[in-house]
This record gives sequence, C-alpha cells and structure tokens, in this order.
Amino acid sequence: MTDDYGRELEAIANRLSAVSATSVRGNGSGRFVFSDQGARAVELSRNGDSWWVEFFEGEDVTHDETLSSSDDATKVALDWLSNAKQ
Repeated sequence: MTDDYGRELEAIANRLSAVSATSVRGNGSGRFVFSDQGARAVELSRNGDSWWVEFFEGEDVTHDETLSSSDDATKVALDWLSNAKQ
C-alpha cells in the first residue's frame, strides 16, 4: 500500500494494534481497518473527506460515527476498544 489512503490505514492499524488484533482489509478504495478486541470491535474507513467508524459489541453493530479526521476516528476507536468489559 503505497498510496496516501493506504499509508493512513496502516498508521491507524499501528495505533489500534496496541489494544487489539488489527488488520487492513479489502482492496483499492474499499480498504478499511478492522480491529477486534474480543468483546468489542471497530471498522474504520474514509468516506469522501470524512472518516467513518462502525462500532461492534460481539457481532452486533451498536452505532457508527462520521468524523473529520483519521486522528479523531482513531481516538474514538481506541476509547471504544479500551473501555470494553472483559
């Protein structure tokens, strides 16, 4: 992944890997970061000029958020994953 989007996804994955199993999935513009902490998971992707985060409890989507930057998206994802009940 040598394009800008790919580099952003890799940077997000590196930050999230500190708290959960994380990977970049998909191809081309359909790529996204998936991070699974066990009890909770998140999926992050760029949507135009914004970042979309989908939040999971187990296999159920609980909510999603659209944020203005990859840094903001990563912060809310880290908070979600870090505050999971073990």
